[in-house]
Amino acid sequence: MRLYTAVRRQDVRFREIDRVTGSRIRHLRVRDLGPEPELGELPPAPLRSASSDTSPPGAEEEAVPRSDVVRGYEVEPGHYVEITDEDIVGVAPERSRAIDVEQFASRKDLDPIYFDSAYYVVPDLDRMRPFALLLRAMQQTNQAAVCWLLLRSKRHLAAILPRVNLMLLTTLLFADEIVTTEGLDRPLPDDLSEREVDMAELLVKTLSGPFEPERFKDERRERLLAIIESRAGEARRIEPELPAPASNVEDLMAALDRAGVPNAPLLTTDQVSTHPQTAALGLLAPVEGDELPLAGIPISFDSKRPRSKGYAPKLGEHNAKWKKAKGKSHAK
Repeated sequence: MRLYTAVRRQDVRFREIDRVTGSRIRHLRVRDLGPEPELGELPPAPLRSASSDTSPPGAEEEAVPRSDVVRGYEVEPGHYVEITDEDIVGVAPERSRAIDVEQFASRKDLDPIYFDSAYYVVPDLDRMRPFALLLRAMQQTNQAAVCWLLLRSKRHLAAILPRVNLMLLTTLLFADEIVTTEGLDRPLPDDLSEREVDMAELLVKTLSGPFEPERFKDERRERLLAIIESRAGEARRIEPELPAPASNVEDLMAALDRAGVPNAPLLTTDQVSTHPQTAALGLLAPVEGDELPLAGIPISFDSKRPRSKGYAPKLGEHNAKWKKAKGKSHAK
């Protein structure tokens, strides 16, 4: 069986951009400027408002590379226990693609407060018959399967419920994740009259009807999207700043040299065909006793397997041959 996400959030998501340049904002991990922590402790993250800065005078926040960032669990204010990658791997469950059914329970006993994320359960084509049998049995008995499964390296408790010709798997929250209602209950009045109750029932019946979720719209999202669409013509694309173009090839090569970038001048076809490196590697194709003034690749293709005619030249290779052909010495 395969799981497919049954819910796709449609929230309008924004990116942070620089008001002046329009460039995207990225966040850095920075080291807290408070006092150095004692061994085995990490400093608590300070709560700072955007309009104030409690950093020591003249201090600058220092970016921390990802390799130096560790997990810390706060056991008490200001005291953290480090959890390593090895610790996480050690508690990870054994990898499995199986869905282990723990028990079947009546669907009316499943409190919706425990429901978390929903997935459609779709059978493989060669598993249609057992899937159909289980689906029909769950429909006729109004039962749900309480099971375990592995999702994203974490073991989840889940419930599988029949849904038309498919099944719906809903991950469940654990009991200790549900907030207790202790202290929230309020005593209800016990002197409600029959007339008051009848009027309340009449109101409920007047507004009763089938639940049609497509009737209900996220008006805030629609208004936001309307604003975005009305301003789409004002959108600006920020291109990365490029260095000023060099005035000539020599300036460009000098700039590349200063940047430590290997480079070589661009040559015409005739220059390539008469270059010593071209001749040294046999890159010219002979046609009827003559040579085409074109450079090829150092691979020979025929009815046999391709074979290399030579390696690609390195920068500066065959310089001595080139100088000799030009009548220049190494000293010059």
